[in-house]
Amino acid sequence: MNGSPLSVWVRRPDADLSNFANALIADRHQVFCCDRLEQVLINAKYSGYVDRQSKQIDRFRRLESMVIPLGVDYSKIPELRFEARETLTRVAPATLGQAARVSGVNPADITVLWIHLTGRRSTNGIASRASIHAT
Repeated sequence: MNGSPLSVWVRRPDADLSNFANALIADRHQVFCCDRLEQVLINAKYSGYVDRQSKQIDRFRRLESMVIPLGVDYSKIPELRFEARETLTRVAPATLGQAARVSGVNPADITVLWIHLTGRRSTNGIASRASIHAT
C-alpha cells in the first residue's frame, strides 16, 4: 500500500484481492482468510456509492411519507408549471412520492410542492437549499 491510507489505496484501479493480501501479509506477517479480505476490499472500494444510495433511499422514504392533503388547489400554487398543475389536479396523488412519479411533473415541481406543503419560505419566497435537503 506504499504508505497511503487503505481507504485511498483500495480505490486505485490496481487494487485487487491479490495485491491487497500481499500488502497485508508483507505488513503484518499474518495469513488472512481470502473471503474476508475480499469482503473488506469490496466494502472499502464501494463505501462511497453505498452511502450515496442510502441517502437517496432516505430521501425517497421522506417523500413517500409526506401526505398531500385532500383538496389541495394546485392552481393556487403559482410557482408550479402549468403542465404540473393540470396533471396533479387530474391525478390527485396521495403523497409527494406518488407526485414525483407522475409523468409531466419534474423535480423542480416536487420541490415547489414540498415548499408549499411545509410552509418553508424565506423572506424572498424561496426555501433555502439547506432546508430542502435537511428534511
